[in-house]
Amino acid sequence: MFITTFRFGDVFALTDAQGRTVATLTLRQRKGQNQIGIEAPGLKITKRQESQDEENHGNSNQRQ
Repeated sequence: MFITTFRFGDVFALTDAQGRTVATLTLRQRKGQNQIGIEAPGLKITKRQESQDEENHGNSNQRQ
């Protein structure tokens, strides 16, 4: 899923199959940088490497 329409300050909740919130995403802009705050108690957050296929067909022109 991609979030395509948002305003800074919006908060998105990630829920499990039972409807319980397991994480929240907060979008903000500070000092000219777009930031995503992630609160996910009990979950480990790691950066996943993208495959070449995803990179070639995704929005690679938007990466900095």
